[in-house]
Amino acid sequence: MAQTPLRKNSTFVLLLVAGIFAVVGFSMFLTTTTWYVVTILGSASSLGIVLIAATVPRLLMMTFGGVVADKYKKTTIMFGTNLAQALLLLTIYLLVDLDQMTFILLLLSAAVFGSLDAFFGPASSSMIPKIVPKEQLQKANAYFQGVDQISFIIGPIVAGLIMETGTVATSYLVATILVFLSAVVIFPPFIKEAPVENRVK
Repeated sequence: MAQTPLRKNSTFVLLLVAGIFAVVGFSMFLTTTTWYVVTILGSASSLGIVLIAATVPRLLMMTFGGVVADKYKKTTIMFGTNLAQALLLLTIYLLVDLDQMTFILLLLSAAVFGSLDAFFGPASSSMIPKIVPKEQLQKANAYFQGVDQISFIIGPIVAGLIMETGTVATSYLVATILVFLSAVVIFPPFIKEAPVENRVK
Protein backbone atom coordinates (compact mmCIF):
# COMPACT_ATOMS: atom_id res chain seq x y z
CA MET A 1 0.00 0.00 0.00
CA ALA A 2 1.39 3.38 -1.06
CA GLN A 3 2.17 5.81 1.72
CA THR A 4 0.87 9.35 1.80
CA PRO A 5 3.74 11.76 0.94
CA LEU A 6 4.78 14.00 3.84
CA ARG A 7 3.75 17.11 1.92
CA LYS A 8 0.20 15.72 1.83
CA ASN A 9 0.18 14.93 5.55
CA SER A 10 -1.77 18.01 6.68
CA THR A 11 -0.92 17.58 10.36
CA PHE A 12 2.81 17.34 9.61
CA VAL A 13 2.63 20.39 7.33
CA LEU A 14 0.84 22.40 10.03
CA LEU A 15 3.48 21.37 12.58
CA LEU A 16 6.24 22.36 10.14
CA VAL A 17 4.67 25.77 9.45
CA ALA A 18 4.14 26.41 13.16
CA GLY A 19 7.79 25.55 13.76
CA ILE A 20 8.93 27.97 11.04
CA PHE A 21 6.95 30.85 12.53
CA ALA A 22 8.11 30.06 16.06
CA VAL A 23 11.82 29.71 15.22
CA VAL A 24 11.91 32.79 12.99
CA GLY A 25 10.17 34.74 15.76
CA PHE A 26 12.64 33.49 18.37
CA SER A 27 15.72 34.31 16.29
CA MET A 28 14.24 37.73 15.44
CA PHE A 29 13.79 38.34 19.16
CA LEU A 30 17.45 37.49 19.86
CA THR A 31 18.74 39.67 17.01
CA THR A 32 16.48 42.62 17.84
CA THR A 33 17.35 42.42 21.53
CA THR A 34 21.07 42.35 20.71
CA TRP A 35 20.72 45.45 18.55
CA TYR A 36 18.56 47.21 21.13
CA VAL A 37 21.06 46.65 23.95
CA VAL A 38 24.03 47.86 21.90
CA THR A 39 22.51 50.81 20.05
CA ILE A 40 19.56 52.07 22.09
CA LEU A 41 20.61 51.25 25.64
CA GLY A 42 24.23 51.91 24.67
CA SER A 43 25.53 49.09 26.85
CA ALA A 44 27.61 46.71 24.76
CA SER A 45 29.21 45.36 27.93
CA SER A 46 25.78 44.16 29.10
CA LEU A 47 25.05 42.26 25.89
CA GLY A 48 26.54 39.02 27.22
CA ILE A 49 24.34 39.16 30.31
CA VAL A 50 21.20 39.55 28.19
CA LEU A 51 22.15 36.70 25.87
CA ILE A 52 22.90 34.47 28.86
CA ALA A 53 19.49 35.36 30.30
CA ALA A 54 17.83 34.39 27.00
CA THR A 55 19.71 31.13 26.38
CA VAL A 56 20.79 29.56 29.69
CA PRO A 57 17.26 29.27 31.22
CA ARG A 58 16.17 27.79 27.87
CA LEU A 59 18.88 25.12 28.06
CA LEU A 60 18.16 24.38 31.71
CA MET A 61 14.43 24.07 31.11
CA MET A 62 14.78 21.77 28.07
CA THR A 63 14.83 18.61 30.20
CA PHE A 64 11.75 19.73 32.13
CA GLY A 65 10.09 20.64 28.82
CA GLY A 66 10.70 17.09 27.62
CA VAL A 67 9.11 15.63 30.74
CA VAL A 68 6.05 17.86 30.33
CA ALA A 69 5.80 16.89 26.65
CA ASP A 70 5.63 13.21 27.68
CA LYS A 71 2.83 13.78 30.18
CA TYR A 72 0.51 16.24 28.42
CA LYS A 73 -0.92 16.83 24.95
CA LYS A 74 1.80 18.32 22.80
CA THR A 75 -0.46 20.61 20.79
CA THR A 76 -1.75 22.16 24.01
CA ILE A 77 1.83 22.75 25.23
CA MET A 78 2.90 24.31 21.92
CA PHE A 79 -0.19 26.48 21.67
CA GLY A 80 0.09 27.69 25.27
CA THR A 81 3.82 28.37 24.90
CA ASN A 82 3.41 30.35 21.70
CA LEU A 83 0.49 32.33 23.06
CA ALA A 84 2.44 33.26 26.20
CA GLN A 85 5.48 34.22 24.09
CA ALA A 86 3.33 36.34 21.79
CA LEU A 87 1.84 38.22 24.76
CA LEU A 88 5.33 38.74 26.21
CA LEU A 89 6.64 40.02 22.86
CA LEU A 90 3.66 42.36 22.59
CA THR A 91 4.52 43.76 26.02
CA ILE A 92 8.16 44.21 24.98
CA TYR A 93 7.05 45.94 21.78
CA LEU A 94 4.83 48.38 23.68
CA LEU A 95 7.55 49.16 26.24
CA VAL A 96 10.13 49.77 23.51
CA ASP A 97 7.73 51.79 21.37
CA LEU A 98 6.79 53.98 24.36
CA ASP A 99 10.46 54.26 25.36
CA GLN A 100 9.71 52.70 28.74
CA MET A 101 11.97 49.66 28.44
CA THR A 102 14.75 49.34 31.03
CA PHE A 103 17.72 46.98 31.15
CA ILE A 104 16.26 45.02 34.08
CA LEU A 105 12.90 44.58 32.35
CA LEU A 106 14.65 43.43 29.19
CA LEU A 107 16.75 40.98 31.19
CA LEU A 108 13.68 39.48 32.86
CA SER A 109 11.77 39.36 29.57
CA ALA A 110 14.65 37.56 27.86
CA ALA A 111 14.83 34.97 30.66
CA VAL A 112 11.07 34.29 30.58
CA PHE A 113 10.98 34.16 26.78
CA GLY A 114 13.87 31.69 26.67
CA SER A 115 12.32 29.53 29.38
CA LEU A 116 9.02 29.35 27.50
CA ASP A 117 10.79 28.37 24.28
CA ALA A 118 12.21 25.32 26.06
CA PHE A 119 8.72 23.78 26.04
CA PHE A 120 7.96 24.22 22.33
CA GLY A 121 10.99 22.34 20.97
CA PRO A 122 10.59 19.05 22.88
CA ALA A 123 6.83 19.05 22.32
CA SER A 124 7.13 19.56 18.55
CA SER A 125 9.90 16.95 18.20
CA SER A 126 8.03 14.30 20.16
CA MET A 127 4.88 15.06 18.16
CA ILE A 128 6.43 13.83 14.90
CA PRO A 129 6.33 10.07 15.74
CA LYS A 130 2.63 10.43 16.56
CA ILE A 131 1.66 11.87 13.16
CA VAL A 132 4.13 10.20 10.77
CA PRO A 133 4.38 6.47 9.90
CA LYS A 134 7.48 4.72 11.21
CA GLU A 135 8.84 4.27 7.68
CA GLN A 136 8.77 8.06 7.08
CA LEU A 137 10.09 9.06 10.49
CA GLN A 138 13.71 9.57 9.43
CA LYS A 139 12.72 11.74 6.47
CA ALA A 140 10.26 13.74 8.59
CA ASN A 141 12.88 14.44 11.25
CA ALA A 142 15.36 15.48 8.56
CA TYR A 143 12.83 17.89 7.06
CA PHE A 144 11.94 19.30 10.45
CA GLN A 145 15.55 19.82 11.58
CA GLY A 146 16.55 21.28 8.21
CA VAL A 147 13.68 23.76 8.18
CA ASP A 148 14.46 24.62 11.82
CA GLN A 149 18.06 25.52 10.96
CA ILE A 150 17.07 27.57 7.91
CA SER A 151 14.40 29.42 9.91
CA PHE A 152 16.97 30.31 12.59
CA ILE A 153 19.10 31.93 9.86
CA ILE A 154 16.17 33.73 8.23
CA GLY A 155 15.13 35.43 11.50
CA PRO A 156 18.21 37.69 11.88
CA ILE A 157 18.03 38.61 8.17
CA VAL A 158 14.40 39.68 8.48
CA ALA A 159 15.06 41.53 11.74
CA GLY A 160 18.05 43.32 10.21
CA LEU A 161 16.08 44.45 7.17
CA ILE A 162 13.20 45.70 9.31
CA MET A 163 15.47 47.64 11.69
CA GLU A 164 17.41 49.07 8.73
CA THR A 165 14.25 50.41 7.09
CA GLY A 166 12.09 50.88 10.18
CA THR A 167 12.56 50.72 13.93
CA VAL A 168 13.54 48.24 16.64
CA ALA A 169 9.95 48.33 17.91
CA THR A 170 8.68 47.28 14.47
CA SER A 171 11.01 44.26 14.51
CA TYR A 172 9.59 43.22 17.88
CA LEU A 173 6.08 43.67 16.49
CA VAL A 174 6.78 41.43 13.49
CA ALA A 175 8.26 38.79 15.80
CA THR A 176 5.08 39.05 17.90
CA ILE A 177 2.90 38.46 14.84
CA LEU A 178 4.96 35.46 13.71
CA VAL A 179 4.84 33.75 17.11
CA PHE A 180 1.10 34.45 17.34
CA LEU A 181 0.61 32.92 13.88
CA SER A 182 2.47 29.84 15.13
CA ALA A 183 -0.05 29.59 17.97
CA VAL A 184 -2.93 29.91 15.51
CA VAL A 185 -1.54 27.20 13.21
CA ILE A 186 -0.97 24.77 16.09
CA PHE A 187 -4.35 25.51 17.73
CA PRO A 188 -5.33 22.09 19.21
CA PRO A 189 -8.68 21.71 17.36
CA PHE A 190 -6.77 21.99 14.06
CA ILE A 191 -4.47 19.08 14.96
CA LYS A 192 -5.87 15.58 15.42
CA GLU A 193 -3.59 14.43 18.23
CA ALA A 194 -4.07 11.04 19.85
CA PRO A 195 -4.50 10.89 23.65
CA VAL A 196 -1.36 10.87 25.77
CA GLU A 197 -0.24 7.32 26.55
CA ASN A 198 2.98 7.91 28.49
CA ARG A 199 2.23 8.38 32.16
CA VAL A 200 5.72 7.60 33.48
CA LYS A 201 6.77 9.92 36.29
